[in-house]
Amino acid sequence: MAEINPQLDRQRVLIVEDEAVIAMELAELLRECGLEVVGSAASGELAIAEALDKRPDLVMMDIMIKGPMDGIEAATRIRAKLDVPVVFLTAYGDPATLERAKRVAPYGYLLKPYRPDALRATVGVALYKHQLERRLHESEARFHGAFDHAAIGMALVARSGRFLQVNRAMSKLFGWSAEELLASNLAALARAEDRELDQSLFAKLDAGDRPSAQLERVFMHRNGDAVWMQMSASVVRDHEHRPAYYVVQLQDIHARKIAEERLHYLAHFDPLTGLENRASLHSRLEQAMSLAQRNRRHLAVVFADLDGFKLINDSYGHRTGDALLRQVGERLKRTLRAEDLIARIGGDEFVVVISDAASDEVIGVVARKIIDALSRPYLVEGREVVVTASLGIGIYPSDGENCAQLLRNADSAMYHSKELGKNRFCFYNENLTRRAVERVTLETALRQALPRGEFRLVYQPIIENGQPLSAEALLRWDHPERGAIAPDVFIPIAEETHLLPAIGDWVLRSACAQLRRWRDEGMYLQRVAVNVSFQHLVGPGFSGVVEAALDESGLDGASLEIEITESSAMQDPERTIRVLQALRARGVLVSIDDFGTGYSSLSHLARLPLNRVKIDRSFVRDLPSGAAAAAVVGAIAALGRTLALNVVAEGVENAEQAAFLDGEKINEMQGFHFSKPLSPQALSAFVRGAASRRPGAARAA
Repeated sequence: MAEINPQLDRQRVLIVEDEAVIAMELAELLRECGLEVVGSAASGELAIAEALDKRPDLVMMDIMIKGPMDGIEAATRIRAKLDVPVVFLTAYGDPATLERAKRVAPYGYLLKPYRPDALRATVGVALYKHQLERRLHESEARFHGAFDHAAIGMALVARSGRFLQVNRAMSKLFGWSAEELLASNLAALARAEDRELDQSLFAKLDAGDRPSAQLERVFMHRNGDAVWMQMSASVVRDHEHRPAYYVVQLQDIHARKIAEERLHYLAHFDPLTGLENRASLHSRLEQAMSLAQRNRRHLAVVFADLDGFKLINDSYGHRTGDALLRQVGERLKRTLRAEDLIARIGGDEFVVVISDAASDEVIGVVARKIIDALSRPYLVEGREVVVTASLGIGIYPSDGENCAQLLRNADSAMYHSKELGKNRFCFYNENLTRRAVERVTLETALRQALPRGEFRLVYQPIIENGQPLSAEALLRWDHPERGAIAPDVFIPIAEETHLLPAIGDWVLRSACAQLRRWRDEGMYLQRVAVNVSFQHLVGPGFSGVVEAALDESGLDGASLEIEITESSAMQDPERTIRVLQALRARGVLVSIDDFGTGYSSLSHLARLPLNRVKIDRSFVRDLPSGAAAAAVVGAIAALGRTLALNVVAEGVENAEQAAFLDGEKINEMQGFHFSKPLSPQALSAFVRGAASRRPGAARAA
């Protein structure tokens, strides 16, 4: 389209932008256009003060600025005190915000990031439009001078629609010469479907219903392109006050209209998957519920959450995660009917609304189709990945009479599916609400537990050749109202809510600090063992936290042992190996916990930089009489010797088990047979008592 090239020299501009880098870049672009930047403000209050002080010719106002006053309100206040044009800066916003912005009557919108040509055009249009508005009240001679040099398209149009006079910008807008336009008429440039609208507008001007009118509509460029323009028209009357001709102004707003369409899309659709978003879901679900109520029918809401998505996202990065989500969206669209509503409401959560739900059996068939479709392997960026889905189903009206309640109950059913083992679906029932409320209450309290100091560590001694030479740190939560919360209750919640890394940092530092205190008090342990989740192990900064814990306590690496479960180690073996190798380079010891319960590959296990394997208590429990357990324990002991690893037996409850393990040459054990988990003071007493009972014992310095 034709370029608008206004005279910008010496125009004074005030920038209102709370991002300093963006403000500086914008200022540089404006100066390159010949404009003078007289100031920059980062808030609405400062913008008002700067405008009143500097009296700029133009204000470039970011809509979304920090502080109690956004750019729209600041612009409103400035325009109430100064006759100064405002161009809004935006990186897209919600429809309600744009509607508010329109009421300020801005002189343009500029989309981020800024293109120099768009900036020059927008600023030129805004400045010139403002000048033109003031000059319209001046003499006709001055009007004609401005007319010829206007940066926006202008024309004098006869009542028949024939062009009487056009300016150069008008020719540029349409690609026709002035002579060609003067031989034509306004209707010839319009789409056929818009011509009646134009006639109606001019009829209202003739009747005196309004002094001027403005509308946004599509005109046709000479090359065949349909271009959005803003048309302003006013009627000029003769000395008898009869309509004589029209003054028409045309401005290319195609980029803004495309941006508005994009904003509308973003307001209703998820940009990643193209599915409807949360806002659109609520609106359309309410409509579907109203229709179902009128027709006395049921509808189903299926809440789907991907199992294992976070691991893929953490392991391979957000790019892979986003690509996987797009494929999930495509599979949902292929699996469901065109009339079924599919929405992505955030992260790895999807909602499907099935209208006319004939029966639970029919909905169950659909749910199974969804699970089967989503559980098939995905090829993402050259690698095969697998996720499954847990589904929760709520039926209207039995499971909720409004949108929020129905979604909440379907969400509760989805969490129940996860509790039952994932990769399945569950229908909502009232008991799930109670459990969901309890879980949310516990989750809320858990988020405050660390800052409120509600966690503590206890220590279970590990017996080596009959002596307590090390201990395992175990986390406990003392809820201020409910008392002690079992680890198997709060640890899964901490993992789901991504609180484990922060809690794990505290455990590492506290355990190392406690070992330092024991040694300073004259009670010596070789090391303290700390359990670490996979989420914590592969998270950002884990090695740094370990380093800090050792440095703060003045311990060497061999004083700390990191325990990871066998299943955690196998989630992403290559990544796990890299992290553990970094720990071993620091001297930190590494052990595999719950060994024998996972499905680890021996080739991967041999590559892990381990010091110990810990036999899971489920095998020790059946010793010595259980033949299968005895065989597994013997095999693990032999494997440990082959790989030059120390072997520790957990959950030793009685002397018979201890004797059997000793016979298998397993010299490291822990369990209630020796001691329950103890407070730091009680463990100190336990270790000192054991040392005093050892014949000829001498404490290591």
